[in-house]
Amino acid sequence: EKYVGVYAAASVFATTLLSSLLIMPLNSIFGPLIATQHGKNAPDKIGYLYIATTRWIFCVSLAFTVFSMIASEKIMLIFGKDFVIEGPIVLVILLIGNMVNCMTGGVGHVLSMTGHQKKELATNIMALILNIILNLLLIPRYGIIGAAVATSSSLILINVLRVLLVYKIFKVQPITMTLLRLFLIGMSLVLLSFALKKFFPVREYDIFFAVLSLVIIVLTIRVIGLEKEDL
Repeated sequence: EKYVGVYAAASVFATTLLSSLLIMPLNSIFGPLIATQHGKNAPDKIGYLYIATTRWIFCVSLAFTVFSMIASEKIMLIFGKDFVIEGPIVLVILLIGNMVNCMTGGVGHVLSMTGHQKKELATNIMALILNIILNLLLIPRYGIIGAAVATSSSLILINVLRVLLVYKIFKVQPITMTLLRLFLIGMSLVLLSFALKKFFPVREYDIFFAVLSLVIIVLTIRVIGLEKEDL
């Protein structure tokens, strides 16, 4: 029961907050817009909306993800001391899967709102089957860490498949060099913080570097991440 609670806490923070506060509100607008452009037979505008909204989702989620990864121990400490043992690594693994989910934007809506709902259903079924198989293989050996790996792996797979399908149909994909540069900068800050933690094991170090990294990400997005239409 303790491990279930740890996983549930990490999952709520990594998945529910990211989806409820960011992806779902944007997709609620994105979906009808895609359906409208599909009705007008305007694939170019569908691609434009897809890339633009993906960039918005990614930029906001990157700042949230980098902060949460670096401050993962402090975040899990909110739920209790028992949550700090394996909770931070579980949170980081789940955040990786959700970061990829944000990098691909509303790709599922592109499929379901343009008459390709059967393909969207098929990718969801495949992800579900993979998730079950990976859980059966990994949980007995690795516990909640295995469960987190199974969930993130399934989430990454379904979104890779969706992106490939959208590219095949509309010849557009959302991952640009700008997004890749931002992603690499964000992950570099996370890795740097983990490395420095070994040399400076100060108790409040995590929060300090998390806030500093958040500021760096926001400034970087402001400089290289925003396009003219975003402004």
